[in-house]
Amino acid sequence: MIDLKQKITIGFLTSEITRNNNSRLFFALKNQAIKANLNFIAYEGRSLKSANYAEKQNNFTYQLVNQSRVDHIIVPSAAMPESVSNKAFDQFFQSKTKHPVITYYNKRAHHHAIRINNSYGETKLLEHLINDHGFRKFIVVRGPIRDLDANQRFASSIHMLENARIKPLEFQSSWAAIDGIKIIKQIIKNHLDYQVIVFPNDETAIAALDYINNFKPELKHHFAIVGFDNSVNSKNISPQLTTVDHPHEAMAQKAIELITTKQPVITDNIFNTHEIIRASCGCSTKNEETAPTLKLFTDTFNMHENIQALSYDEYFNKLCIALAEKDMLGCSICLYNHPPFQLDSKSNVPPQSTLIFEFHDGQRQAEFEKAHFETGKLLPDNVIYRKPNHYLLVKNLFYSNHHFGYVVFDVSSGRLQDIADITANIATSLHIIYLFESMQKALTENARLVESLSEKNTHLINDNCSLKAISTTDEMTKLLNRRGFNQAIKPLIKNNEGQTVTFLYADMDRLKYVNDTFGHQAGDHAITVMANTLKTVFRKDDIIARIGGDEFVLCITTDDLAYIHTMIQRVDTELAKLNDNPFTISMSFGVHLAMLDEFFDLELAIKQADKNLYTQKQLKKQRLKQSNHTNSYK
Repeated sequence: MIDLKQKITIGFLTSEITRNNNSRLFFALKNQAIKANLNFIAYEGRSLKSANYAEKQNNFTYQLVNQSRVDHIIVPSAAMPESVSNKAFDQFFQSKTKHPVITYYNKRAHHHAIRINNSYGETKLLEHLINDHGFRKFIVVRGPIRDLDANQRFASSIHMLENARIKPLEFQSSWAAIDGIKIIKQIIKNHLDYQVIVFPNDETAIAALDYINNFKPELKHHFAIVGFDNSVNSKNISPQLTTVDHPHEAMAQKAIELITTKQPVITDNIFNTHEIIRASCGCSTKNEETAPTLKLFTDTFNMHENIQALSYDEYFNKLCIALAEKDMLGCSICLYNHPPFQLDSKSNVPPQSTLIFEFHDGQRQAEFEKAHFETGKLLPDNVIYRKPNHYLLVKNLFYSNHHFGYVVFDVSSGRLQDIADITANIATSLHIIYLFESMQKALTENARLVESLSEKNTHLINDNCSLKAISTTDEMTKLLNRRGFNQAIKPLIKNNEGQTVTFLYADMDRLKYVNDTFGHQAGDHAITVMANTLKTVFRKDDIIARIGGDEFVLCITTDDLAYIHTMIQRVDTELAKLNDNPFTISMSFGVHLAMLDEFFDLELAIKQADKNLYTQKQLKKQRLKQSNHTNSYK
């Protein structure tokens, strides 16, 4: 039995795979790999040197190429253009394969090359246009200036036309279709008298024909338009495109031969191109069967309408339906074991990944899911080696520069265009689900934090109340202290402006005698008794405070001195009732009336009441002396 892990695996780096020439190259290499019984993995990115935002994001797919899965690598110039230096080229691939890279369309030192002779087919095509049609007025469009293939094609065209004593009009372009549209617009506007337009590739030529068909149909067949590549869509445009063909099958066969024979000597293999004559040059009888790659019927299953979900399970269940509808053979979704990250010059592939979705042979294979593996392996062993051979396409998963994983498709058969739509849906949906679940977690955590904060706020309020009470309350008597009295008096002053209130300053008679004779505990007891008596006698809205020792201050919202004296007498009466002490507890009061206005001074009012207290105590001493009382007062 053949060890599946010992089978040779080819890694193919390709720019956008559905583009014309890329598609033919992909299928030629895949078919030759099938014939040779080799594994084939295509990694789809874009041009490595592109400054385009989206293309730079797609190029991260190339970082997934790893020698733990890939034995040999084939890379065309569309993915690695000549503008990538040889040094940069070697540095990029040094950890990705142990064997020389096989380069398509350009030559790299120390690597096998498979190239085409652009001149041969281009010369034959121009000979046909001049000799068979008699055309003399040519426009030649040049491809990218620094591209070897573009320069060869352009030089061949100019040389051939000069030999025929024809001076062409020249335009500068790229390989991109958008440039083909820009150039045909200029030609229609300014150069309708020309007969032939020679485009650098099929992509630009087909774009020009398509523009004429849709926007300038009256000019159809006005120009002889030719391309280069013999791409798939060259037979699908109307009129069918006259072009130059690459011998793709022979080139792919040579690439597989270099791999299977382990060619020790670096080789440079050049293949002649040849002309393909069709209707776009004016040969109306030269038509071929079309080769459509897209569905030609109306598809009622639209991805964006049928696959909408806010959870992974719901999405994967709907995705299974979509994959079956699109006749996909296999689809594996892998997420990095790393939060989504934005690319920069130092971004590397996270070392570990998880297979979160596995679809194979028409159904979901949940038993393979949630498997963790080394990202370099691309897929777990029991998934990738499930079949004798594998033919896979790898695409990067990202959304708005947030990269989170990749998807692997089985491309043994099927339409490549469907894969592009499915990948876009997967990337967008997984991003939305990730954000939604993150939001749900954040809301749950926020609710927990709010509850915790509310609980802490309650404790804080209670603590603040306690601190406020401690800072404004006399610990022994539970009356207000001096700070508390000052705070309590402020709203009273504000709310009773223009009124007269009474301030009382009081202390205990003969406290020194009690302390000296019975101890300070007895003195503290006496102070507590006086405080409780004051609270009992005076009203709840009267402000009472102990401001130190046996000294008390009161603010009574009345100017009725008769009432005040009545209250003082009640205090004396209540204290006289207390006969369970070995000493007499009595108090003296200083009374001061004060107007609450803009000139009111609280400290001055308290001092005046204290002064009046002193006067009252002196009078009390004199009365006692007159009564022959022998005890002394402080």
